[in-house]
Amino acid sequence: MKNLITRFVLVIMTFTLILACSEDDSIPKNPIIKITGSSIDFGNIDITESSQVRSYTIAAEELAHPINISVDAPFYLSLDANMEFQNSVSLAPGDFGNEAIPVFVKFQPGSTDEGFVEKEIVHASEDRENIPDISVSGVAVIPGEPMVVPDRSSIDFDEVIVNELSEIQSYVLSGSELESEIALEVTGPFKISTNQDGEFTNSLDLSASDIMGDQIIYVRFEPEEEGEVTGSISHLSADLEEAIELSLNGTGAPLPDIAISVSPTELNFGGVPMNESDILSYNLAGRGLSSEVTVNSSPNFLVSRARDGQFSETLTIAAEDFSSDVEIFVQFESSGETGEKTGEITHSSSELEMIDRVTLRGSTLSAETKLFADDFEYTAGESIPSTNRTGNGTENELLDGWLKVRAANAAIPIIDDGLSYSGYPGSGAGNAVLLDMDEPGSNSNVYAHNLSQQQTPDFAGAYYTSFLLKVDALPDDTGGGINRVVMMVDWLPNGATKFLSSVQVNYNNGDPKIGVMYEGDFSLTDITPEIGETYLIVLKHNVPDANLDNDNNSASVYVFEEGSIPSTEPENADATIDIAATGDDFLVKAVTLVRDNSFAGAYVVDGLRVTTQWSDIFE
Repeated sequence: MKNLITRFVLVIMTFTLILACSEDDSIPKNPIIKITGSSIDFGNIDITESSQVRSYTIAAEELAHPINISVDAPFYLSLDANMEFQNSVSLAPGDFGNEAIPVFVKFQPGSTDEGFVEKEIVHASEDRENIPDISVSGVAVIPGEPMVVPDRSSIDFDEVIVNELSEIQSYVLSGSELESEIALEVTGPFKISTNQDGEFTNSLDLSASDIMGDQIIYVRFEPEEEGEVTGSISHLSADLEEAIELSLNGTGAPLPDIAISVSPTELNFGGVPMNESDILSYNLAGRGLSSEVTVNSSPNFLVSRARDGQFSETLTIAAEDFSSDVEIFVQFESSGETGEKTGEITHSSSELEMIDRVTLRGSTLSAETKLFADDFEYTAGESIPSTNRTGNGTENELLDGWLKVRAANAAIPIIDDGLSYSGYPGSGAGNAVLLDMDEPGSNSNVYAHNLSQQQTPDFAGAYYTSFLLKVDALPDDTGGGINRVVMMVDWLPNGATKFLSSVQVNYNNGDPKIGVMYEGDFSLTDITPEIGETYLIVLKHNVPDANLDNDNNSASVYVFEEGSIPSTEPENADATIDIAATGDDFLVKAVTLVRDNSFAGAYVVDGLRVTTQWSDIFE
């Protein structure tokens, strides 16, 4: 009996132990790994120099195995910003608590890393597959050496129907220390242009000034047969030892029996003044249709078959109208509260389940003519309060405050040297900024501030940018022999700025002059700035009509010395330059402070203003 009881107790204990273990093992494990961010751009870094340290974070739960993180040179990782950086680090399950863990990244190019460099930070763990990577990129600069740098290494067009045109993609081509022309040559069924609405060809010839001012290159895929296709864009110049290549990829897709294509699939109206409107358009191309297509839009955005027609929220297009492309006009009604408005246009047909949509974006702006003013009433000894620009130009043009364009480079400082000019608003108020370009190249920077009313395609008028300028040191022949100090810009798709009109001080072969510049072209005044003298400068960016290409604009500079402030705009500027036909369709979105090019020049800027009326400058 005793043995029986003992056996019974042992069975109960064993069963309890098994049950406890089973219950513990049955708790589902659901490892979570969260990566914040998707890309890091370090900008221009001189070879053998190190970038500023950047970081992203990793959070994890329920891990049983480590997360191994790796990246190829010349990028390096560390879990402590002050410790050694290497190509791989590892995080154990026990490292994670309630807070995300920062991973620090550094770009340190070597002598073999000239030009654009792009790598992936790879995350691997036995607990999870397909953990997101982080794209890291930077430009390795050899000081004093000619360079041509595309801002990406490849373009992939995915599938495009044979004998149709892809959506246009683009990249930004920049350069330094160039003198010779740059030739672009394309292989494969791809074509390029400097104007997304212009002619696309297999080759382009660009001047050195075009590239050094940052040139957008538009690319299109035109497949002629089915299957995967590769090609390339070669960038050649007598200044370069070898061609710079950008690879192209796409796939020719078979022709469907019934189809509707939409192009483009995004419309961005930018900023439109309150109670005004703007009109853009897109195209519908149909094939094999036997029934009508319905077009539906969103509030604030109306559609029409004619630019001067009746706009409404709905359109019906008969099948027989698709004998050729159908152009749909979209009107943005800028009303209600200021700020961003978004919407979409949908298309429906009984013959097709899915038709591309058109996403819509526009901003309602104040109708005021005074668009910006800053007397730099910030703390001396600190940098301009700012946030880093994003990698998306559309997002950047809607952001408030100063944006640091070259995020990884040295900041622009505030100094206790506010300038005075009798009769100028803000004279003697606040502090000022110092634009003092020193080696290395990573000291260069551009700070941008969006205007409260940005240029729209139908804008006609002028932007007047005024500021006080004191020259502390004149430029020498380094960096092209120029210093741009204040400049109007547009935002590029990749989040960088497109240089438009600017005020410059030019070395001019040892006879320095104040001038006006547009991209790489310039015109000089006969004014040689004196060290320590304060000047009132007015930059005029003139848009004579609503020419959509903006290829008939002009930029002028007026230079005034103490005691001179005209109440009306002078008939003649001190220097003027007409914007060439290559001005494309860029629009004035922001005003910038620039510290770049010649290492010798040093300038104090104060009392920065932007208006659309001359008289507003002095009120």
